[in-house]
Amino acid sequence: MMKLRFSPSSPYVRKVSVLALETGLDDKLDRVTTPTTPENPNPELGKENPLNKIPCLLTDDGLVLYDSPGRRGRPSGGRRLPAGGERRRP
Repeated sequence: MMKLRFSPSSPYVRKVSVLALETGLDDKLDRVTTPTTPENPNPELGKENPLNKIPCLLTDDGLVLYDSPGRRGRPSGGRRLPAGGERRRP
């Protein structure tokens, strides 16, 4: 089971939760409430995520995903964003 370190009030955790529901991974997540602030960093989170920020996802094979690149990807190996398309901005 994958472990998702989170705070209920985090908008980024909500995005990860929606992605988990959309990809069918929601039932494979063990959600662990992890309080952390810049003034009072969580030592357990710091062992897994050097930025000491949430969300932080630990996959079954030991991969740790955190920060924007980790949140945009899919733990199932697929892509969340389209591979290509028309450029929208010059």
